[in-house]
Amino acid sequence: LPKWMMRALGLKPRDEIILKHRKLPAARVVKFRPLKRMKLSQPRAVLENELKHYSTVTRGTTVSFRYNDRQYDMIVEEVNAGRQGVVDGASIEDTDVSTEILPSVEEQEKQSI
Repeated sequence: LPKWMMRALGLKPRDEIILKHRKLPAARVVKFRPLKRMKLSQPRAVLENELKHYSTVTRGTTVSFRYNDRQYDMIVEEVNAGRQGVVDGASIEDTDVSTEILPSVEEQEKQSI
């Protein structure tokens, strides 16, 4: 497994895992919350370009990427699969997904003070 996947699953080298195949619904809307304020002129376009490297999204996981020598981390806050409503995970491969970027965790914390 790639290091990023081991980290996301909380695995150590030589840990044993059981994999199961599961058909996921197609995502229609995915909402992301950056950990820090994003200093990008078009954050949605950058995110959507990055998502081309993913086949699925899961609520509660973090999408991490580098852009212009900066690290960006975004939490998947909500995954909506259309008629099925809000789901824990969905496919974003070969589907028309709308993305929303919510206020960052950093901005939320400042507002609550």
